[in-house]
Amino acid sequence: MNHLTERVAQFAEGARILTDWLGSGAITVDPATAQRRADICLKCPMNANESFTAEAIAAAVRKQVEIKNHLQLRVGGEKNLKICSGCGCVLRLKVWLPTERLGLDDEELKKFPDFCWMQSEFKNLKK
Repeated sequence: MNHLTERVAQFAEGARILTDWLGSGAITVDPATAQRRADICLKCPMNANESFTAEAIAAAVRKQVEIKNHLQLRVGGEKNLKICSGCGCVLRLKVWLPTERLGLDDEELKKFPDFCWMQSEFKNLKK
């Protein structure tokens, strides 16, 4: 491929990865909200150091993290955000998602501690 074709292909792949992570609007929460969420997750016992068993999932997450970093979406303590043992999500990606994109129902929310940011945000979303 020539240089321009490679760049277009990379852009297309990046756009697809971004859409997979954030949805078609590619909207994130504001940095203060992401940091507040991260601060809660950093103290949570569900912030577990689990490993991915499926290589395809690990590759997709690596690409999403690359895109996140390229967009300079960072929170303090990010290197200590692991995998949520309640839902299996990569927390350094999840803290940036709008509440509507989390896709949890009342039954699934019961898995999380009362202090979890998802509990309060879903209650506010229903109002």
